[in-house]
Amino acid sequence: HPTVKRELEAKANGGGNIADLGGYFSEMKYFINCLENNEEPGQASAQSARDSLEIVLSEMKSADSGKIIEIE
Repeated sequence: HPTVKRELEAKANGGGNIADLGGYFSEMKYFINCLENNEEPGQASAQSARDSLEIVLSEMKSADSGKIIEIE
C-alpha cells in the first residue's frame, strides 16, 4: 500500500466547528490510519446509518422550530 508522507492535521482553530476543519477531516484521518496499519476499514450497519439520519433530521427540526426534539 502507499506510504503517507505527511501527517494529516487540522490547520485551523475550529473552535468546535468541524466545518472549519473540512467536512471530511475525520473520515480522511481514519482512512489513512487504516492504510498505514494495514487494517480493513469498518462499515456502518443499516441501523447505525438510520440512527444517524434520525439525529440529523431531529437537529434540523429543532433548529427550525427552536424547540428541543426528543430522540428515543
